[in-house]
Amino acid sequence: MENPSIQEPVSLLEWAQWALLAALIAVSCYLSVNRIYQIDEAQNAYTAWLMGAGLKDQFFVHAPLFLVPFAWLSRWASGAEGVFLQIRLGFLLLFWFNLFLMVRATGHSLRTTTGRWVLILLSLQAPL
Repeated sequence: MENPSIQEPVSLLEWAQWALLAALIAVSCYLSVNRIYQIDEAQNAYTAWLMGAGLKDQFFVHAPLFLVPFAWLSRWASGAEGVFLQIRLGFLLLFWFNLFLMVRATGHSLRTTTGRWVLILLSLQAPL
C-alpha cells in the first residue's frame, strides 16, 4: 500500500493552467481599474455615495439594494475616484466569486484539471 502523505509532482499542464488563470485574473483586474467610466456606473457611484452620506432626499433615481454595501464603503472614500474604485473592485470580486460558484455547480473542483479548464473557459465567455 502506498503512503498517502506522498504527493505526486505537479505536472506542466497544471502549472500552465494556474499561470493562465493568474494571467486572466491580472488582466481582469487591470481592465476593471483602467477602463473608461460609463454613465450607468457613474449613476451607481453617485447613488452609493448619496446613500453612504445619508442624503436620502437627494436621489434622482431609485436606490438599488445591491448598492447598500458600496454605500457603507463609500463613507471612507476620499473622493469620486475612490468610490469608483471601490465599486469596480467590488464587482470584480463578485464576478470571480460567481465563476467559482459556477465551477462548483458543474460538480468539479479547482483541484482537478477539468475544474480548472471549466473556470478558464467560463472566464473567457464573460466580458472582462
